[in-house]
Amino acid sequence: MNNQKAFTLVECMTCMVVLSILTLIAGPSLRVLKKRTVFRHEVIQLVNSLQEAKVMAIKNNSFVVLKVTETGYTIFVDDGSLGGLSGDWEKQDGEKALASHFLPDSINLTTTFTLNRTRFNGRIGNKAGRVILTDSMGKRTEIVMSITGRIRVQKT
Repeated sequence: MNNQKAFTLVECMTCMVVLSILTLIAGPSLRVLKKRTVFRHEVIQLVNSLQEAKVMAIKNNSFVVLKVTETGYTIFVDDGSLGGLSGDWEKQDGEKALASHFLPDSINLTTTFTLNRTRFNGRIGNKAGRVILTDSMGKRTEIVMSITGRIRVQKT
């Protein structure tokens, strides 16, 4: 009588086929999950940067500018430090950069602001508008900035 216990070749091949099928089914879902996570991270990072810009503008009683480009965004204190011109919408060498961020190619960034830029000032009040992030799967999130400086996320 043979008491050896082992898996047969058929049992091993069956397990391999089942694992292969499960991997094929789960693969696309994991890619979508990763894209959603990256998108959510970019939204949170932009909101945090805008909150920091608002606080910095009030704290220093100066302009803090958000400039959106084709590849990302820049936030800087537009106070004219080291001989620069205050309030000129351009980052001079002495002005402090709060954020300079490049977005992944899969995320598109647009705004409703004139010339894709806005700024916070040291007093209450700034131009109201939206910053819109869209990913490659069509998911769209808007960051709404009110005239009083309130920043909120609106999913569409």
